Amino acid sequence: MTNLLSLEEFRREMGFHPWHFWGLANSTVPVNNACDDTVKQYSWQNSDAVGREDIVKAIETAEQRLHDYLGYWPAPKYGYKQVKYPTYIDVRVRFSGYEDANGRWTSVATGENYLQAIGVEQRTLLATCNVTYSDPDGDGLNELFTFTVATTKTEVSKLAFYFAAANRLDGEAVSDKYRIKPVNVVISGGVATVKGSSWLLVRPILYEGASTADLNPATAGNFVTTVEAYTRVTNPQGITLDDCQVRLEWETAPYPWFATLNTGSSTAAVVDGGAPNTDYSPLNDNGSTDPAAMGMAVGRAGIRDSRLGHIIPSQAVYNVADAAWYTVDWANSTAPDTVTVRYNAGIALDGNGHMKQELRTLVARMAAAELARPICACDTASRELYRWQFDLGRIGGADDERYSVSQMDLENPFGTRRGHVWSWKYTKQKQVAEAFLA
Repeated sequence: MTNLLSLEEFRREMGFHPWHFWGLANSTVPVNNACDDTVKQYSWQNSDAVGREDIVKAIETAEQRLHDYLGYWPAPKYGYKQVKYPTYIDVRVRFSGYEDANGRWTSVATGENYLQAIGVEQRTLLATCNVTYSDPDGDGLNELFTFTVATTKTEVSKLAFYFAAANRLDGEAVSDKYRIKPVNVVISGGVATVKGSSWLLVRPILYEGASTADLNPATAGNFVTTVEAYTRVTNPQGITLDDCQVRLEWETAPYPWFATLNTGSSTAAVVDGGAPNTDYSPLNDNGSTDPAAMGMAVGRAGIRDSRLGHIIPSQAVYNVADAAWYTVDWANSTAPDTVTVRYNAGIALDGNGHMKQELRTLVARMAAAELARPICACDTASRELYRWQFDLGRIGGADDERYSVSQMDLENPFGTRRGHVWSWKYTKQKQVAEAFLA
């Protein structure tokens, strides 16, 4: 699961009943009619409607499509990608070092706008926390959970909370699939107090059975008693090819160039048949003629332009004795062909560690349009969802409502549903594109 907008945030945007959306009902929060049903985890548990798993997929699809046209993610997201190292327009000229024409580090475009950091995601377990439940509004249901954890962090965005190992399915490792959000976090005196809605803490195993019976929100055993608290930050100090900030990559040289290359840096090493070493220079490939061989080297990178996603990468070596990084010169070598960059990129979270409100609305409406079916059996039970699923391009019958819609709006790349059209209008106003001279 890679969705940035949580299921709970989607539910709030669409106005669904909180207990029913999470499969919970009893005499205090009853299902009053056939239209107002509880939402199941999977669509096969309810043949007339989609499940929460389908909503997650719709959110993921919506976020990816928005990213492709906006040029950025609606919230920070970890990822990696391989990009081309810059070359001169004149193919007879190549970079002979890291400097550009202005004597500065050569800039590389990542294609990921609003870069927040360069490095890999790092989770560190703080504690397993005991959860307490309470009923602040006195309606007979414990709708609020609370727990505390000691931390040295002062930014709520650097804390993340997950279902404990005992409640993760099939012994799965901690991942975003089991992250609990949104939550409200207040840090004071080295202690984070975390509060949230109890329906987020239903034991995951209870959603997995073939039975589609509703869960009773008054039954304490339906909810977890512990959760795990982690710090979640970007680690920029990776020293291997698998976790370094950037990895520089070279192809082998064809004849006659491989016959004229000589030994360069003393830290260079042979890389043959796709078996990479942590430090590499094409000067020392022992005359390899294998086109499948690839030279790889550990590298570091700074962010030159966060909004446009420009970085300045360089091969680097970590000196353990000095606890410092040093760049490695190319000497008379060649520039890398490609660079693999590991990053955290997207619009920064708000002060509470949540996706910004306007982007929550955008993703939710786009995701609603991506859903093929309603969530409940009747449109009246999910009126807000139906509004954004409505196809503005359809031609109705004699008694159907008719609309005057611009043909240009209907020809947008997202689709003809109202959520698609609305999202495209937003995207045109907010997309980030870099100009260039033809």
